[in-house]
Amino acid sequence: MIELSDRLEKFILEIPKVELHLHLEGAIPLNTLFGFIQRQGDNKLIKNLKDLKKRLVYSNFVKFIKVWLWKNSFITEYEDFEELAYRVLQSLSQQNVKYVEAFYSPRDFTFRNKKLSACGITESLIKGKKKAFDNFGIRSELIVDVVRDYGPRMGMNLI
Repeated sequence: MIELSDRLEKFILEIPKVELHLHLEGAIPLNTLFGFIQRQGDNKLIKNLKDLKKRLVYSNFVKFIKVWLWKNSFITEYEDFEELAYRVLQSLSQQNVKYVEAFYSPRDFTFRNKKLSACGITESLIKGKKKAFDNFGIRSELIVDVVRDYGPRMGMNLI
């Protein structure tokens, strides 16, 4: 691994940045995800952040999908989406990111949780991004990820 001088590292942290391709659900800060897991209280294997980091390791695409679905299973309330957007944008603002275009996949959540709707998820994410703008000055836009696995009809219904 290449070591950066303190001066170069400081420069990289301080330059303004733009994030043009980010999946909100994949950028969730570990502390936020850990809080969601603890709130549900039914996952005895994740006792701390170290356990969580180990659980998020995968070696191939199939394992990645399993980890992705497992992680998503803890994002269950509209308030979670608001906090998710807020915490992701807070984390990015700490890296001096000024603008973000973030994808999100509402169908990944509404498919398993019938009490959630794509509109409700979107409204919650908008609340979180507005709060992040007010608190950190970070601008962001949301892009609905119409996951092709659900087929074209489902995609059109989502839009």
